[in-house]
Amino acid sequence: LSHGLSKTDLATRTYLLGSIFCILKEQRKIAASHQSTQNLLADLQIRLETTFALSPEQRTNIRIVAGDLMFDPNRITFTTLHFDVADRLHQEREAFKLTNIYGN
Repeated sequence: LSHGLSKTDLATRTYLLGSIFCILKEQRKIAASHQSTQNLLADLQIRLETTFALSPEQRTNIRIVAGDLMFDPNRITFTTLHFDVADRLHQEREAFKLTNIYGN
């Protein structure tokens, strides 16, 4: 049975094999947990895409910025106004409470 191995060597090899199987079991458990977390995040992303809405304060801030840029006396072109509004909101996202949209 032991093919010339001593009892201590056989016991050590058995212990190592058991340890390896234990590590593999934990890795599979972590991988399954990671997969379920990824599925949950994907589900949340889908829900946010369909139900996202700005707060009344955020809408007011966006309207104020758009109005300020629209009625700027130095503005001569209005075709890129939406880009300018988005840039200004992004630059001052904390002041306009838009960190949930632009991140930190």
